[in-house]
Amino acid sequence: MRGTGLILGVEFVADRASKRPFPPAAGVTRRIVEAALAEGVMVVPGMGGMIDAVAGDHIQISPPYIFNEANVEQLIRALEAAIQKVMRDVPVR
Repeated sequence: MRGTGLILGVEFVADRASKRPFPPAAGVTRRIVEAALAEGVMVVPGMGGMIDAVAGDHIQISPPYIFNEANVEQLIRALEAAIQKVMRDVPVR
């Protein structure tokens, strides 16, 4: 996770230690964006792979300037649910 202020980038990897990316065919970014939308939150899909313009999954979180504590809680709950849902079904190899 990285960012400035409320604009954050979140990268998803198959293995945290080696930072090995998920296979592009797994469609992790697309699936997380869709799952987040189903939870009521819009996130921006990362463009292309972060590793070699093919592999590597990431999203950008860009909330509005008027964003209160209740909104933060809603965002966190929705993203947590979306990410957990996708990670249950994603092949690790």
